[in-house]
Amino acid sequence: MVMGEVDRGTYMELPLARIKGISVCQDEEKIKEILSNKKVMMVTGHRPQHLWGFNMEREEYKKIKEEIREKMQEDGTQIAISGMALGIDMIFAEAALESSTVETLIAAIPCLNQESVWQKSNRENYYKILKNEKTKTYYVTTERYSKEYMQVRNKWMVNRTKDHGGKILAIWNGKPGGTSNCVRYARSQGMKPIIISPEDVGGELKGKSGNKGYDLA
Repeated sequence: MVMGEVDRGTYMELPLARIKGISVCQDEEKIKEILSNKKVMMVTGHRPQHLWGFNMEREEYKKIKEEIREKMQEDGTQIAISGMALGIDMIFAEAALESSTVETLIAAIPCLNQESVWQKSNRENYYKILKNEKTKTYYVTTERYSKEYMQVRNKWMVNRTKDHGGKILAIWNGKPGGTSNCVRYARSQGMKPIIISPEDVGGELKGKSGNKGYDLA
């Protein structure tokens, strides 16, 4: 079921809606209202295993976050949209919450159980971001996990960003994958993503693929 089809009867059955402090907005028209006449920026980017690994305290990740903050500041970004996957999505979300210009972070959740196999520390950080008073949580679908919903989420973010004249920030190494799919779709819609090579900012990539259980969102 795509997000806009959720009715009042099922609203409080959504997992994140049951967690105290998380504001789940299931109203597509309300989301459009939040985005209206605002400077919008969304992100697409790699997961930790395709970057510098899962230690998010590494200097490389700090440099990426600072680069994102600078882009937001330069643009005067007021609404930030993140797909809330591990890696770049979460770094972008943290940067948005720290930004003096960002009024609202829209957390575009692809499916019901995105975080279910993550390590406890990653889930805790995820919930911390979602509980922030700036954050509005939005389920793009209300289905159980399937890889196809990652691109459904990407398309939703691109479409909303395009509809409101926003910008797309892509932290992308140029290789095939989910980030590539998002960039390709954005270009097919006439968008011109701002491409930042992670290696140009943080240096040689050291993350390794094949970390079982982490490439889910």
